[in-house]
Amino acid sequence: MTPTRTHLTHIVSRMTLIGPAAVALLLAMPAPAAEQPAQIQLTGVIRDFAAYGDPGGHPSMERANIPAGLKPRWVIANLVHPRLGPDGKPRFTNNGLVMESPWTDAAGNNIAMQMPAAPGDVPGVLTNKLWNDYLDPASFRELFNDVPGVNLSAPLTLTFDLQADGTYVFDARTAPNMGGPPKGFFPIDDLLYGNYAGNGGIHNFHFSFELHGDFIYDDAAGQIFEFNGDDDVWVFVNGRIVVDLGGRHSPKSMFVDMNRLGLTHGKPYRLSFFLLERRTSGSNCIITTNLPLVSGDQVSVSSAFD
Repeated sequence: MTPTRTHLTHIVSRMTLIGPAAVALLLAMPAPAAEQPAQIQLTGVIRDFAAYGDPGGHPSMERANIPAGLKPRWVIANLVHPRLGPDGKPRFTNNGLVMESPWTDAAGNNIAMQMPAAPGDVPGVLTNKLWNDYLDPASFRELFNDVPGVNLSAPLTLTFDLQADGTYVFDARTAPNMGGPPKGFFPIDDLLYGNYAGNGGIHNFHFSFELHGDFIYDDAAGQIFEFNGDDDVWVFVNGRIVVDLGGRHSPKSMFVDMNRLGLTHGKPYRLSFFLLERRTSGSNCIITTNLPLVSGDQVSVSSAFD
């Protein structure tokens, strides 16, 4: 059994022959480091929508292809404000910018263009083209709030598995209860509004997902967060955007080095994650992080799985 500080103090009080230096050494011994748990579980809320053109369909779901004149594009940036709103939700800018190539850091990781500058960063390319990709001011709020008659919602728990390098990974391709075949991020197949037959198979494609996790910032731990997937994904830390992968797109990745954010060592912060799955044919979600995340305040859910 590893002695605790209380045990050590008791031992020292009984060892009258030990010298002062040895006593000081024993009392200064650090407590054993806690082992990392094998898994982290975070619970958020998923909201399901009907496809545009179906009865009650949402105008942002299952729309036409992006016009050819907007290509080449990487993602649509700046669809949401760089700060969360007072309600903790993204705010629509009505000013999406076509990004042809991403910003990268000194290691070649894709980063948000809103990240504080650091040595070695390479700017991406924003075109002069504007495109909101069928998001609009009238209906954007419905995407991340319960609205009777517009969406159905339910809790969804993601399990992150500890890796050999100390990171935790959620990978929808290998996680249970994610639908398939083919495997992907299809957690509500056959549920809520039900499935949609598209060129990616028969799945429930049209949904949003909102997740919050709290963590203690450690400036010596090399804390990171990385997402790879589709469609629109926005991530905020301390209310400020750190991942901006807007629009419908094939799987794209973006990396966050927490040491770039001006956080204070030892203080708690919130990570807020928002995802839209808006169109066939695929749905992908891989999250990698070494943040010691715990579930944030539970998001209110108005209706459970039927």
